[in-house]
Amino acid sequence: MATILQQRRDTAANWTAANPILLNGEFGFESDTLLIKIGDGVTDWINLPYFTQGATGATGPTGATGPTGATGATGATGATGATGPTGATGVAGPTGPTGATGATGDTGPTGATGATGAQGDTGPTGATGGLGPTGAQGPTGPTGPTGAIGPTGPTGWTGPTGWTGPQGIQGDTGPTGATGATGPQGIQGVTGPTGDTGPTGATGPIGDTGPTGALGPTGPTGLTGDTGPTGPTGDTGPIGPLGPTGATGDTGPTGPTGAPGVGGTIARYGAFYSNVDQNAAVINTAYAMTVNNTIVSYDISIVSGSQITFAQAGTYDIQFSAQLHNNGGGGPGSTVQIWFRLNGTDIPESATRVAVPSNGPYVVAAWDFMDTFAAGDYLQIMWSTDNINIGLDHNTATSPAPDIPSVIITAFQTAYSGPTGPTGATGPTGATGPTGDTGPIGPIGPQGPTGETGPTGPTGLTGDTGPTGPIGDTGPTGPTGATGPVAGSANQVVYKDGSNVATGSANLTFDGSTLTPSNLSTTGNITAAVGGFTALKVESINTRVGVGTPSPLYNLDVRNEMRALSYIETWNTTGTAANTSVNLVVTTASNVYTNLDSTANWTLNISASGYNISDRLTIGDTFTVMHLSNQGATGFWMSGGIVIDGVPTSVANIKWQGGVAPTSGNTNTTDVYVFTCLKIGSFSWTVFGSLTKFGT
Repeated sequence: MATILQQRRDTAANWTAANPILLNGEFGFESDTLLIKIGDGVTDWINLPYFTQGATGATGPTGATGPTGATGATGATGATGATGPTGATGVAGPTGPTGATGATGDTGPTGATGATGAQGDTGPTGATGGLGPTGAQGPTGPTGPTGAIGPTGPTGWTGPTGWTGPQGIQGDTGPTGATGATGPQGIQGVTGPTGDTGPTGATGPIGDTGPTGALGPTGPTGLTGDTGPTGPTGDTGPIGPLGPTGATGDTGPTGPTGAPGVGGTIARYGAFYSNVDQNAAVINTAYAMTVNNTIVSYDISIVSGSQITFAQAGTYDIQFSAQLHNNGGGGPGSTVQIWFRLNGTDIPESATRVAVPSNGPYVVAAWDFMDTFAAGDYLQIMWSTDNINIGLDHNTATSPAPDIPSVIITAFQTAYSGPTGPTGATGPTGATGPTGDTGPIGPIGPQGPTGETGPTGPTGLTGDTGPTGPIGDTGPTGPTGATGPVAGSANQVVYKDGSNVATGSANLTFDGSTLTPSNLSTTGNITAAVGGFTALKVESINTRVGVGTPSPLYNLDVRNEMRALSYIETWNTTGTAANTSVNLVVTTASNVYTNLDSTANWTLNISASGYNISDRLTIGDTFTVMHLSNQGATGFWMSGGIVIDGVPTSVANIKWQGGVAPTSGNTNTTDVYVFTCLKIGSFSWTVFGSLTKFGT
């Protein structure tokens, strides 16, 4: 039986009036407009956008096929499940045109029929002769005995268990019914015999712990550590004052001034731009910004379109601007990241994130970067985006402005001094005056501090622990427990007296407010209700159980939240291949597995046995099914869409995960199709689908 999930639903006016905040991923359905909103856990209903399917983006390039994993060990053969009922036969396709009938050859003369002899061994087949005239048909020979049936082939491996479907939206809690009138106090039964003595009271507290034993003798003192190193010698005292300086000799003549040096400032530079659009083929993938035009350059060049290459070592400043634009087409992303890469390696702490929220504004990213480079180093400006509709846009001229480049890059060396000119010849030095007397030596500085004391030796062993004190007296015995119930007659209602002690036992026990059943059986229906609200309804005739409803529609009909410790779902493994049509009967299983390799494209027919699915669901209810299909060397797929209760939904009208409908199946895999079907009208559905590749 398929799982039925009932979504939250109401009219558009009531949703707006209540203005709730839906949980993250929770559906909200407007029953009068047939529109859907999906919550994010933050935004209220009025500001939450309706669910829409964006335009299909361009198909990304096919990634390289990964290596084939090692084949796992063959699992044990599972038990063969019961064969489900045969689904309804699909609509027959139109009959193709009948080919032209060939000319009938002349009928040959009928020979006399001889007696049928025993069949001899078959001789070798001779060459095929020309087609002779058709003779009269001879009598039909006796049918040969039927050959023995060959052994049954091994059962295919059991497929992986599908994932658990999403939990349904919790319905609103129904109103609490009024409390029923208290029934009359029953006649007090005969007092039963005294019950068994209650359990012995808890043991009293343990007495105080005895005194701690005397501390053992102190262990021997450890060895004295080594003497620390001698402190450094104090500073030398100051040198005494110098004697008077002798008279300065005459200054020699000044030498001639040297020729002016080359001097000046020499710096490397380059300016470049791009006049083409630059786009990301895959989201969250690094791409280098490229330029294809050079304005000026000296010792700085562009290699391979993106590598800013420095011919000479030095410190350089690199500046750039990039025009970012969201060209539309859907997609949830709105972020671009830009960073620098040196010689093919990302530079740490160099990235910046830019938001490009819509296709209205143009966003210009512009900043500079300074670093020191060796001769031959190259720098790249990298970028990535989480939306392939965001790119680096070049625009043609719009009067009165000129063309707009997609990227502009400038780089220049911060400074470089040319060589200094030669120094002029030094003039002759004048004669040195006499040296004055040396001053007295200053006093010796103070002695440096003593070095640190060595480490203390290890502590001696701890003495033995003293004896434990005596155990305290046992505490008093606790009070005797209440007397337990005694056996009584069956098939009666037993009341409890004012002290709430049972005076008997039977199939039903009532204490004035609660009716407790024991070993209860019936051939009719059971209803448990509180104040007009049905908490539990058991219909033994229809084998239905309702929780929160007096009229269950299903074998188990729960109208409020439900918790299950485990969930086991039936699979229908067909032992066949998908070919033209695959039947999924939800009353047999909500999952169908065609475990032989598909041989043709197919349509998935979804139905129930004995009723229409649409008749059992109300508008806003959903159900989820799964089809697993093994694929061989040819990637067949579900090209015919799905059919529910005989009403088709094409592939193009299914809302596919990721916004892109499949156009083929995968090869040498198991393709898993999952469909959640939302009822929006009588025999009318909105279908959400996904296709996932499992295995290689």
